[in-house]
Amino acid sequence: VRGYDGLVIASPEYNGSFPALVKNVIDWISRGEAGEKPLTVLRGKRVALLSASPGPGGGQRVLKVLRDWLPMIGMNVLTLQVAVASASTAFDEQGRVVRAEVVDAIDQLMGELAGSPQPVPA
Repeated sequence: VRGYDGLVIASPEYNGSFPALVKNVIDWISRGEAGEKPLTVLRGKRVALLSASPGPGGGQRVLKVLRDWLPMIGMNVLTLQVAVASASTAFDEQGRVVRAEVVDAIDQLMGELAGSPQPVPA
């Protein structure tokens, strides 16, 4: 993670928040090396957020929780985010996204993460 300029966090929504595994991964990454201040590895990293949910909200609540928490640990959350509602019908058997609007949203988000924001369609 130290060598990357940015991260992508794709999280399911568990009762309005993120699962313990997501928190545990971030906590372990934040520990850093011996003699290094906590959170050094994450400070200033750009982070793209995605969620998916079987419900109509697509995981919007977990995105809000992450959007509020990640800046407190020094990360820069991108403006765009992707929430995939009715996720059980959004992917094919190979796990590929089948909805054009979701593919477009992910493309825009990855463009912003790469530092070349793409225009948002009207």
